[in-house]
Amino acid sequence: MRMGINMASLTQYITDLTNGCDYLDHMVSTSNQDQTRIKEIIDGIEYQLSLPMVTESDEDLNDFHVSVSAGKAYLAGLGD
Repeated sequence: MRMGINMASLTQYITDLTNGCDYLDHMVSTSNQDQTRIKEIIDGIEYQLSLPMVTESDEDLNDFHVSVSAGKAYLAGLGD
């Protein structure tokens, strides 16, 4: 039963990462200026990407990392 719980949790993390990255991509593509919110989203995605359950999975995480990198580049371009 424990394996089922872990798989369900991994599935939820991947869903959350997908939704978070979609939202981040949307904020970047619409030139949103809310630096605080963008930073919060990036921090949340990075946190989830660092969880052992996620990092040790067989999931392809490349698209999530690309989204975070693009968000960070966009944020840096907004300045302080």
